[in-house]
Amino acid sequence: MGGKLVKSKSPQYPITVADSGSGESQLFTTEEELVTTLEWFNSDDPEYNAVVTDALGRAVQLKIERLEVVICRLSE
Repeated sequence: MGGKLVKSKSPQYPITVADSGSGESQLFTTEEELVTTLEWFNSDDPEYNAVVTDALGRAVQLKIERLEVVICRLSE
């Protein structure tokens, strides 16, 4: 029998942050890497010009303030 596919409601690492303008992207394997590299970040702010996705290619809403993850969830 086939197993039931369970979809996670939380983003799965690694998280990719891609710059829409330059096409460059960064891959983060842990939350610690995210916060220490980005420090201040908001994927909803057009000024950042970024697309954030998780390991399964799902869109992620990400907000980091003062080295702390404020929001990290799948986009609706």
